[in-house]
Amino acid sequence: MTVDVFKPFVTGIIDMASMMLGVEVEVGEESEDIPEPIVSGLINLDGEDARGQVAMSFPKETAVKMVAAMLGFEEDEVDEEALSDGTGEMVNIVAGYAKGKLSETQYKFQLSLPTIVGGPAHNVKLFRGKKTQQARMKTELGDFGLTVWMALENNDET
Repeated sequence: MTVDVFKPFVTGIIDMASMMLGVEVEVGEESEDIPEPIVSGLINLDGEDARGQVAMSFPKETAVKMVAAMLGFEEDEVDEEALSDGTGEMVNIVAGYAKGKLSETQYKFQLSLPTIVGGPAHNVKLFRGKKTQQARMKTELGDFGLTVWMALENNDET
């Protein structure tokens, strides 16, 4: 995957975090692992010429702090439903931003509804055997992971 395909997802996170959460995001080094998640929001990217997935994966403390900031809640007001809805909304915003930016390239796609995966120590592996790109996202609310996989239909090596 080229950095040009990954970058709109990163920029979407940076913009979403700034506008909705009031925090800055620092992108970790390529060699850094993403934190062990307790909740992940995933969206399928499906198009005539491109397909893939995007996932944002959060440790519980980070997810609770981010959802509370987004909804204007106190942290103790974030229940499982709010955590799930907020995680889905964040990944939806980021995927929508990237979709718009990538629509001017060969990567045109539709978004599925977000899928939320929860539970201790789950591991996000998108389309095993395919190329993915991951980054650790660092904020004052906690670190989380971004994983993106995308390929042209006629070239799975993208």
